[in-house]
Parts: sequence; structure tokens; C-alpha cells
Amino acid sequence: MDRHATSAILLLLALSLVSADDRAPIAEKEGFRVVHFYGTPEEIGRQHADAFADEIKLLRKDYLGKYIHSERDERETIAGCQALEPFYLPRHRAELKALAEAADMPWDDAVLATGFLDVNRTVLCSTFVGHDPGNDEPIFGRNLDFPSLGIANEHGLCIVYHPAEGHAFASFAYPGMMGVLTGMNDAGLTVAVMNVFQEKQYQQAMPYILFFRTLMEECTTTAEVLERAKAGCCNVSNNLMVCDADGDAALCEISPTRVEVRRPKDGLVMSTNHFRSEALGKSIKLCYRYPILKWMLEGREGEIGLDRAIAALRAVAIWPINLQSFVLLPARREVHVAMGKVPACFGRYVPIDLAKEFARPRD
Repeated sequence: MDRHATSAILLLLALSLVSADDRAPIAEKEGFRVVHFYGTPEEIGRQHADAFADEIKLLRKDYLGKYIHSERDERETIAGCQALEPFYLPRHRAELKALAEAADMPWDDAVLATGFLDVNRTVLCSTFVGHDPGNDEPIFGRNLDFPSLGIANEHGLCIVYHPAEGHAFASFAYPGMMGVLTGMNDAGLTVAVMNVFQEKQYQQAMPYILFFRTLMEECTTTAEVLERAKAGCCNVSNNLMVCDADGDAALCEISPTRVEVRRPKDGLVMSTNHFRSEALGKSIKLCYRYPILKWMLEGREGEIGLDRAIAALRAVAIWPINLQSFVLLPARREVHVAMGKVPACFGRYVPIDLAKEFARPRD
């Protein structure tokens, strides 16, 4: 073998080793996967693409292609998502650009994956935060009810981000989704979003999943989240349940024009998809889930452990679209995750020690 051939082989081996070292570590769990992304926004975007480019393209074609019903709806949805693009933070734009380029993904598709939930709103959810005296800690229950279409449930992820700047955090999402619907960071700060449909006002701002990701990256306490929310960063109406490691919990009713906060009563705060504050809850529509939560949990603050929390989530799940279900324990940075089947809440709740995941060094 001549000198040039030997050099070429050594170069290829070196490149393969570099590629392997930068590959995102993925662990298979029951019904979902845990993946870690590290570094700068550009590095994280490339790692995301390297791990999931094929799934991102499949979900764009087979999931969003069904979720958005017609070519006209698709054009209108993409246009709505493009209108939100100027409000991306520079770091999020850089990450999405790197992801799109590395995955050979049209920019319009990347923008669509980031903003379609603002334009076509279907996140029907239930949450509560109580106190578990047995373990002396807050306990946070959360159902994510959203159409799987027989596809999304097979692609669930726990994405653990280790950004070069800001908090490490976990987001329970899908390939190609950069934002946060349900998340916890390394300070124990925990959030979960529920769409609200009674408020029709709209303003242009960053996609809400990116705003809630920003809270994970930059905030440590519930008080900080409320301050940021009141600054007016959302373009559509949502309820945001928040709890920090000290057990400070709040339900933040976010409309494009104002924000109201509901605090726990007798140690318990609950929410579904309606505003219930005096200022914003003027036109509450019938919601069977909220009274069931009250019946399951009110007056039982001394009994809300893991089993009671799961029972409450099962009682209020919208079975045909119950895509994800969680019991989150902010004080110990732990989450019990049910994903992979529909309804998810009747599967096994798999424990994840996020404290260990946040501390995992880059390979």
C-alpha cells in the first residue's frame, strides 16, 4: 500500500472517530427515547439533525401532512409561521438553521415545525400541582392530549439539552421540535402548557414553544417566570402551570393583552384549557375534566402521592388523544413518564432521574 493510500485511510478513520464522538447519545426507554444535545446552538442543531434527520422528514410528510388537511391550509399555516420568524431569539434561529441545513430540510419546513402549534391550536391538556406530605415535596401532574394520528406516539423523546450558556433542561417532544410543551430544568423549575381557546385575540411574537423554552434556559424560580410572562412575550392564549424546586406553584393565564395568576388554594392548583381567574374567566365553557380533578384531589392534599396523581391523570385523560402523561417531582429533579401508547396514561410510568441526566458529561 503506497503512502498516499495509507494517509487517505488514516484520514477517513480520524473523521469517523470525530463523527462518532459528536453523535448524540440515545437511550431507549419503554415507549420513548432519552437523547442528549450539547454545546453551542449550532452544535445542538447539527446533533439533532444527525440523530433524527430521517424521522424529521417522515413526520413532516406523514404526520404534518395529515394534521394539516389541505394544500390551502398548509400554505396558510406556513404563512402564519413565517410571520412569527422575526421574533425568534438569535440563538434559536442559529440552532434551527443548523438543524435544517444538516438535515437537508427546507427552511419553510423548519419554520412550520416551530410555529404550527400557534397557528393550528389543539393542545388539550390537564395539570395540577399539590403537595406530597409523605415526601415533603411538590407533586406536579400533567396530561398532554394531542392527536397522535397513529404516528406521533411512536416517536416520543425526552431531549436533554446541555447548552453552552444557561440552564440544562429536559423537554418532552418529538424529532424536529425545538421548543417546550412540558419541561424541567436543572434548578427543578417545571412548566407545562395548555392551549386556551376562549380568548381570540392575537399578536405577533415568538412561537410559544420557544418562549417556554426560553423560560427553561433562563429562569430558576416561579417568581422569575411570572415576571417574564407579565412582560408580554406570547402571541396566543395559553395556561402555563409552573412549579419550582421549593414548591412555589402558580397557574399563569396568558393572553396576548394581559396575564393573570392563580395561586394554590389549600395546597392545590389545577387547570385545563380555560381561563378561570376573575379577570379573564368570563366565558368558561363546559369542561368535564376540571370538576373531576376537584373531586379526585381537593381535600386530599395530605394524600397526593404518586399513585393518587396517576389515578387523577387517568380519570381526566382524553383517551383517543392522550399522547403523553407525567408525574413530575421538581424538588428531586425526577419525572415519571408514560409515552408510546394511546392512551398513554394507562401505560407504565417510567421514572427518569433528571438530576443524573443533567449531570451527564459530554462523551
